Amino acid sequence: MMQPHVCVCVCVSLLFSDVKPVVGTGGGDVCLHIGATEVDRDAHIVWFYGPKNKVIISYDNGTYDTKLSERFQLDANGSLMIRSLTANDSGLYNCEIFSKNGLITQTHFSWLKLLVVSFSSVPGPKPTTPPNNGIPWIVGVAVLIVLVVLLCAVWKCREQIKGQFERKSKSVG
Repeated sequence: MMQPHVCVCVCVSLLFSDVKPVVGTGGGDVCLHIGATEVDRDAHIVWFYGPKNKVIISYDNGTYDTKLSERFQLDANGSLMIRSLTANDSGLYNCEIFSKNGLITQTHFSWLKLLVVSFSSVPGPKPTTPPNNGIPWIVGVAVLIVLVVLLCAVWKCREQIKGQFERKSKSVG
């Protein structure tokens, strides 16, 4: 009963053991090569993406069919060019080539794992900020003191004028 489980594990392991890692930079372009130097013009080429094997581009009898975006283009040898990479482009890609007689021919380079690295995820120099030396607080307190002194001076002048007015009123009366 253990043998079927072992067989399945080995098959899955063998299937994904030929996955070739490819690294691209966010905003840049990347070419996923399948290792073929030439593909028959009558061949049917299909590129799949992700765990659900979503068809992203195909070629059949000289006609290209782009399913997701114009950013995907096929090379003459069946390699996939992805332009303006985003983080969403990261994942597992698979290419299948069907020959004229309908047989599937897959090269061992057909499984490719793309990792898109953005510049923001690469550590770089930290931006420098001026030291917090308290100058804004000192200026704020100084302005507040000046306002309080001016307010006191205006109040004192007002009291003097009021006192002079009262003395004039008493002397007139």
